[in-house]
Amino acid sequence: MSEPALRSSSKRLLLGIELAFVMAAALWGLWFHATLPGRVPTDADYRALAQAVRPSYAVGDFAAVLPEWAERARMFLPGVPFVAVPDLAHADLSRVRRLWVIEQPDLPRSDVARARAALAAALRADGPPRKFGPLVLERFTNPGFHEPRFDFTRDVARARVWLQLPGRRIDCPRDGQHFQCGRGLTVGHEVREIQFTPYDCVGANPVGRDIPLVVDYPGALLGKTLRILAGVTGEMGWRHGEGQTPVTLSVSIDGQPQGTLTIPVGTVPPQHLSVDTSAFDPSRPHDVQFAVRTQNNKDREFCFDAQSE
Repeated sequence: MSEPALRSSSKRLLLGIELAFVMAAALWGLWFHATLPGRVPTDADYRALAQAVRPSYAVGDFAAVLPEWAERARMFLPGVPFVAVPDLAHADLSRVRRLWVIEQPDLPRSDVARARAALAAALRADGPPRKFGPLVLERFTNPGFHEPRFDFTRDVARARVWLQLPGRRIDCPRDGQHFQCGRGLTVGHEVREIQFTPYDCVGANPVGRDIPLVVDYPGALLGKTLRILAGVTGEMGWRHGEGQTPVTLSVSIDGQPQGTLTIPVGTVPPQHLSVDTSAFDPSRPHDVQFAVRTQNNKDREFCFDAQSE
């Protein structure tokens, strides 16, 4: 065969291969769209799953979805806290007593098997999986979970909140689940992101001018340690160079200062503080106060989470 004929034959072969790939991709696309309705849960599937969760749901339970972007289940489980992180296998589950995992293994790139295997290594399966259409519901218990003696985030509605001005204070009345401190400033249990990770925390944005925003718990039970996590939330943590100032969180017990946690400008990860409370009588309630302040509250949206263990 001459060289021109050989080149022509090679071109026809390459064109044939390319055409085969195009046809295969087109057929796969048709198959994908034809079978998609059977892999996408209906509202009835979600409602049936929610009805299975509700009767057994208890304080300390959380839910999670796999894959992490398939979050429609949240709409059918209002009030249930979700663990929402890019990789559930590396989530902080220290607050989780039981985890209800809502899986969609048939979705493309779901990676359910890998994440579930990692969960099974850290948690203990609590019963067999249950199916609701394309949805799979599994419940896990956390062997490492310890009920806190006092959860300051969960029990923030029992607190008292005020702004401490020189010589006087301005009380913040409670309206539903939040305390109203005026000018849109509220304090309450929220879910906020610190470094792209959601946390259950007490939203307590500082008022500025170094005025303390005080969140006071007059009936807190103490154990051996008071553990605190805090940070500037959302994209605000990244901002600097525009007059922002550090945020401080001061802690006192029965009027005695116990420590201060400072969030420097431009700090993104959450900051941690552990307070040794073993010297305080565990059999009686104590007055635990958190005071949040900053000089310039521009871009200083803040929250903290605290537990007594």
